[in-house]
Amino acid sequence: MYKKGRNWMIAGIAVTSFGLSAFGLGTQNAKAATAVADDSNSSVVSSVANTGNSATLKAGQANATTDDSSATATSAGTTTDTTASGAATSTKNNETNQASAANAESAQTDSNDGAAGETVDASANNTTNNVAENATVTTSDEYQSVATTNVSDGDSVSKADTDADSVQVTDLKEASDADFATAKQAAAETYKTTGVAQKITRTAAAVTNDAIDMSNFPSQFTVADTPTGTDIADGTYGTSDWKITEDGTLSIGAGELTDNTTLNTDYRGAYNVSPWYNYANQITGISFDGEVVASADSQRLFSDLNQVSSVKNAADFDTSHVTNFGCMFLGLGKNVAEPIQNFDVANWDVSKGTNFNWMFGQANVQSLDVSNWDVSNGVNFMDMFLGASALTSLDVSNWNVSKGTNFGYMFWGMANLASLDVSKWDVSNGVSFQGTFGYLKNLTNIDVSNWDVSKGTDFSMMFTSNGLTALDVSNWNVSKGVNFHGMFDSMTKLTNLDVSKWNVSNGTNFSDMFDYMPNLISLDVSAWNVAKGTDFSNMFASLKKITQLDLTNWNTGSATNFKQMFGWDPNLTQLDVSKWDVSKVTDFSYMFYEDGMGLE
Repeated sequence: MYKKGRNWMIAGIAVTSFGLSAFGLGTQNAKAATAVADDSNSSVVSSVANTGNSATLKAGQANATTDDSSATATSAGTTTDTTASGAATSTKNNETNQASAANAESAQTDSNDGAAGETVDASANNTTNNVAENATVTTSDEYQSVATTNVSDGDSVSKADTDADSVQVTDLKEASDADFATAKQAAAETYKTTGVAQKITRTAAAVTNDAIDMSNFPSQFTVADTPTGTDIADGTYGTSDWKITEDGTLSIGAGELTDNTTLNTDYRGAYNVSPWYNYANQITGISFDGEVVASADSQRLFSDLNQVSSVKNAADFDTSHVTNFGCMFLGLGKNVAEPIQNFDVANWDVSKGTNFNWMFGQANVQSLDVSNWDVSNGVNFMDMFLGASALTSLDVSNWNVSKGTNFGYMFWGMANLASLDVSKWDVSNGVSFQGTFGYLKNLTNIDVSNWDVSKGTDFSMMFTSNGLTALDVSNWNVSKGVNFHGMFDSMTKLTNLDVSKWNVSNGTNFSDMFDYMPNLISLDVSAWNVAKGTDFSNMFASLKKITQLDLTNWNTGSATNFKQMFGWDPNLTQLDVSKWDVSKVTDFSYMFYEDGMGLE
């Protein structure tokens, strides 16, 4: 593409065809498209081999998005991705298209020559312009520069066809996306300066959304080059055969699965994945067809399967050898409107489990019977049920969590949970209680009065934004606590809180600790030793009903931040801070903003 006056001249269209196969899996007949781009001064048609699919779009101005463009796909299940400045095609020879009729209604065309913000999106039959969920790409790519020709709407001109003999071909073989993009840019420049059409080809590693390179899989993992019949994908996993059937069911046959292996590294760090990871958006159900024995390290076994609406025969899943359940069902069905029903985990043997981190995090399940689970070896319970908002009840009353050290965010965001009995839990080894009961909006009562939290160091956001009307923590030993940030923040229904006997002498962060507790009537922290405290910002902000605070004897010699400490306390009229050492404080902003003492 180059700019002529106020208009952009497009030197071709790059087309990539999507089908059902991934990484050379599945079968596909990728028919090439004829694309036409036009505006008032220029239009370009790039025609590539074969017919059957077509996409028509209007070229957009630089830094603008065109909404009135349109695209049509005449071959079921074909999705096109069109990039300006050359003609690129992706094909796999001798493949058969297995797309469902539903996918025939979806197509996408993107035009982007590197100019910031310049895109053209089009959708067929007035459907949304998203890539089909089961779309995968590619086994080969090619880019060809094409001369620009002014034509009227609807005309079809192929400079690539007429000048085929004068094309300079460069084969990059298995080039990366970055190398391919660089080569395309160089080819475009060469074409502009020499007038000789340039053709860049490569055999690219096929990708799907967030796909990984299958070549990294160990020998215990296999994915068939050509799935059986109408299967989307199939292979082996340990001694178990697995397949994704045409209807999206992940069927796992009898056998023993192997340990997951660290196969992917991105912004989240290194993590394990399963052989079907690349097909996550195509999997709509899970079925255990025979006794399936899970391996010791089963983390992320079914993670990110966001489209799953059912799990069948879960009772046949043998978890007796598993030590690592981390992220096993993370995000299961979270993009499905209705929660998963009848997920039978009642008799699972999880007795060897040590890591339950994120096991059901963000899972969209109606119920989970874990009442008889033996979690006595569990150490890490962080995020175990985080965001599992469809659950209205959860019986963990008899769990032995005595070895647990991390309870951070364990029940965070379970917005519809109405009851939770943890009264008999032994949490004496707990170190982190960060966010444990945060955002339990429907929970009005919880008994943690007998909890031994004496080893706890992080209590930040432990009860933030929940619906509790009463809370007894009066006898807690928090003497090792360092971080109390937001511990009771936004507990809007709580009227009484007794923390008068707490030893907070190791605390450094008290920011937001009691922020926005509008119905709290009184608060006695007069005997607290806060000598190590540095951050007190918003600590007592928005205590609408508090009339007095006795902080006379507080040692604030280490404090650096008093921002909004007593802000928005309209009824606070008695406060003596005359003896405070504020020599290290750097931020006093809004410390007394809109309080009852008339200070700003």
